[in-house]
Amino acid sequence: MCGSRLHRAVLALQGASRVVVGARRSDRPRQPPPPVRPTPRCSARRRLEVEAAPRPNTDHHISERHHDDHRPAVEGAVSARDYSHAPIASALVRVAVDATPLVGPRTGVGRFVESVLPRLGRLEGIEARPYVLSRSARASELPDGARRVIVPAGVAVKSWGRGGPSFAWAFPQADAIHGTNYIGPPGPHTVVTVHDCTFVTAPERCTPTVAAFGPVVRRVAASGGWIHALSEHVAAEARELFATSRVVAVHLAAGEVSETPESASVGRLAPDAPFILSLATLEARKNLPRLVQAFAAVAARQPDVMLVLAGPDGPDAPAVRDAIEALPAATRERVRTPGFVDDDERAALLTGATVLAYPSLDEGFGLPMLEAWQHDVPVVAARARALPEIAGDAARLVDPLDVDALAGALEDTLTDAAARASLVARGRRRLDAFSWDATVEGLVSIYRRAMERE
Repeated sequence: MCGSRLHRAVLALQGASRVVVGARRSDRPRQPPPPVRPTPRCSARRRLEVEAAPRPNTDHHISERHHDDHRPAVEGAVSARDYSHAPIASALVRVAVDATPLVGPRTGVGRFVESVLPRLGRLEGIEARPYVLSRSARASELPDGARRVIVPAGVAVKSWGRGGPSFAWAFPQADAIHGTNYIGPPGPHTVVTVHDCTFVTAPERCTPTVAAFGPVVRRVAASGGWIHALSEHVAAEARELFATSRVVAVHLAAGEVSETPESASVGRLAPDAPFILSLATLEARKNLPRLVQAFAAVAARQPDVMLVLAGPDGPDAPAVRDAIEALPAATRERVRTPGFVDDDERAALLTGATVLAYPSLDEGFGLPMLEAWQHDVPVVAARARALPEIAGDAARLVDPLDVDALAGALEDTLTDAAARASLVARGRRRLDAFSWDATVEGLVSIYRRAMERE
């Protein structure tokens, strides 16, 4: 009895279904529309900040664990699917490259990016897709073809460092991503360039912005990403500090030497006299107050020598000014601080300099040394961190904490023509060890290794 009733009920339902499906639209029963819920008003920046707040991860491709990796997956890390919405159909490698350092005044990081990006674009099988992590950059400042990532840099850094969202939707589609200035979305297909490790080993020498990069690099390493180090010294530090073996050292190189234009007169920056040149941002690790003190000793015995401190202001600018103010009045007049200099003025200064002083306490590479060698300028540098590795025998190396030793090396180089000629010759030979083509080849090798992690 129950079976026959159930059978009749099923037949009735099937018949009703056929009637409804076959009826005209006007004959179908109308359903009331769902209630419309008002959407709270919220600024774009506030939405991004809310999205960036740490929360439990429910995205399967963000928390996935790779079969060839025994370390636990990292919350918030990104996989290749976040950057690529189609399988790789050929050997073409699409790399999203952070071009933000090309916005604004050019620094050493900017020179690195402006040298690498066009060379990547000329390689067969590589498609570089630049992006700029800045909402405030003017359209005229954006490199050709660059995509503006609308997420504020501060929000992204906090999110990446705290296990929040990756904001992958805002980046160019790519098979790998290269954060050229320490930071990038954590994930196994991310490569970040670590220029030096001061932001971890001595954060007091850095701005708060740079010091905040530490948690991001740690999460990139923990998620299986790769670190590009500028020297073997930085690579060794990074392996220890970030507990990863996925670190590769690839050296940089010097830029092209162009003819110094007449408009970039060195006379505006320094008089027609022998001068010691420093090319450095005024920050603590550059050790500029000790250079000023060493110059005082040199100036007392060499009455015609000048000191030119060329570079933008930084956190250590007050200490540098105090050191200059402490000089005798006559010596103080022989110190010039032109501030930031553009590429033409930089070349003019290098053309006219007698010696380059580079007493930095912590450098990951030392690009100004290569620029000096290009212009046949001898170098006196610190025996510290990566500088001995890069300098080889092409610089006079001293203890950067010993003001007397620094003064003696500078004076010897200023007054001994044979010593200058020897350093210049060795600098020219040392340049042969560095080329941007080799740099790009090394970077592409890292990109391919990052792509292998699926």
